[in-house]
Amino acid sequence: MYYSGKKKKHTVKNLYTANQKGLIVYKTRHNQMGKRHDYRIYKKNHPDLPEDVMSMYDLGFLGVEKDFSDQKSSLPIKKEKGCDLTAEEKEYNRNHSAKRIVIEHAICRIKKYIHENHLVSWLPLMSCLAYYTLTFGSNNVF
Repeated sequence: MYYSGKKKKHTVKNLYTANQKGLIVYKTRHNQMGKRHDYRIYKKNHPDLPEDVMSMYDLGFLGVEKDFSDQKSSLPIKKEKGCDLTAEEKEYNRNHSAKRIVIEHAICRIKKYIHENHLVSWLPLMSCLAYYTLTFGSNNVF
């Protein structure tokens, strides 16, 4: 657990992997003590995914394409300092976000479940990191 200045609470960071249907297929353990960057947690606790699965990340996972070159991955395009994104880059980022929203909705369902089942003591402990996987084969679980 660490104290989140943003949330003004002690939180536990979790990393979730969801398939394109929004089903969570992987979750890290609660052993990330202290303040941790998203990508640092991923490097220590990443799932082994099939080769034909495309993983989609947010900008908190910069470096994943270099460090895990054997894995198919997609990141949004980061705006350079002092420059604007082109129309094509903005369109790419919109499409990327539209696909990645599935994991955000899955995390929302977890939080609603906790709240609706009166498990509110767990709610302050959740700080979620997420990435999303796309399937290119038809028979995969992911």
